[in-house]
Amino acid sequence: MPNQYGQCTTRTDFKKRTTEPRDKVKGFIARVTFYMYDRYGLSMSKAQQRILMAWDHQFPVTAWERELDNRIAKLMGHHNRYVTGEKTWKLDQKPSREGLSNTLQPKTN
Repeated sequence: MPNQYGQCTTRTDFKKRTTEPRDKVKGFIARVTFYMYDRYGLSMSKAQQRILMAWDHQFPVTAWERELDNRIAKLMGHHNRYVTGEKTWKLDQKPSREGLSNTLQPKTN
């Protein structure tokens, strides 16, 4: 099957409404997704979790990903713990919602 988007090796099945990124970024996508879902209290299906857990395991953190995490941490004030190895996603994990603790709270006069 030829690539749908020129040199981009991402595969999309419009009938099944699925997309699969190239292998080189699968682990990165898994860890970014874990971070967002954990930090902001989102939810995902067990099937999604299983796929991302497999990608995280199969495609370990790269030097480029560590460097990107360090740069982002300088701006955000914290690291992605799924990149640093401090956290590992568990099936049906309850999100920490850490990113919601100080946002959108009303100011008092």
